[in-house]
Amino acid sequence: MLDYLQGLNERQREAVLHKDGPIMIVAGAGSGKTKVLTTRIIHLMAGGVDAFNILALTFTNKAAKEMKERVEHILGNGEARNLYIGTFHSVFARILRFEADKIGYPRSFTIYDTDDAKSVVKTVINELNLDDKHYKPNIVYNRISSAKNALVGPAEYRNDYGLQQEDMRANRPAIGQIYDAYVKRCFKNGAMDFDDLLLKFYELLKNVPEALAKYQHKFKYILIDEYQDTNPAQYEVIKLPGRHARECMRGG
Repeated sequence: MLDYLQGLNERQREAVLHKDGPIMIVAGAGSGKTKVLTTRIIHLMAGGVDAFNILALTFTNKAAKEMKERVEHILGNGEARNLYIGTFHSVFARILRFEADKIGYPRSFTIYDTDDAKSVVKTVINELNLDDKHYKPNIVYNRISSAKNALVGPAEYRNDYGLQQEDMRANRPAIGQIYDAYVKRCFKNGAMDFDDLLLKFYELLKNVPEALAKYQHKFKYILIDEYQDTNPAQYEVIKLPGRHARECMRGG
């Protein structure tokens, strides 16, 4: 038996040794799903798959760190460092550092944390001569964040009847206007907020055909830890590069 398969039960080995094609692992908490995904990565690389062709997404930095460390322990750091392992946002940020210029951003774009983003929202509210006691920056920022996490940009937001009605009922009809001005300000500053890492990666693949083709060809194997936590927007994003993947393994 291959050394890295030791300690796996029969069903876990079956998943690790699975041939090309989609597979979902359904098991309870603490049953070793992350270990199976990590061992699958090791098995692929041991079989000659290039690290650059493997994308592994997790929901926590802790899980990503554990996966990287296990691969490094078995195969060595030289190979493991070329893997795309991380949270959705960290992996998308890494890719955008190479591709941001294709959507008009500098590759050295700044990533705003929540406080930075709320500060820009507050500035925009004041510049639009709106009352920041009524249009509280925290409330407006959360509204914008929810839109981005649903892959709804400023134009779609302002044209969405349901969203506009919600803002009218909340007596904040200018949120769409704030959203538009906020995005333009971030763009002018060469900055993305945390939510943009998902939205801008989606826009890159959706609007730049050569980028979509590149990552569809690059990521031949896609593994997602805790797949049940994937929201509809994350599913839509990962579906784009995953269409031509030889395998999509999901643990949940």
